[in-house]
Amino acid sequence: DSLFFIALPWLILQISDSGTVLGLLLLATSLPRGLFMLYGGSLVDRMANVKLAMLIASTFKGLVTL
Repeated sequence: DSLFFIALPWLILQISDSGTVLGLLLLATSLPRGLFMLYGGSLVDRMANVKLAMLIASTFKGLVTL
C-alpha cells in the first residue's frame, strides 16, 4: 500500500505533466486521511478499548456481508 503514494503521483506526472494536477491529487488523497485521523483519534480517546474493538468488528462484519 505504501507504494501507492509513490506510484500514483509519478503516473499523474507522466500523464499530465502538470504540477497543478499533481497538487490536486495530493490534496484529494491527503484531506480525507487527515479528517479520518482526527475523528478516529477523538473516538479512541472517548471510548473504552472493548467498545471500540466491538464497533470495528461490527463494522467490518457489516461490510463483508454486503
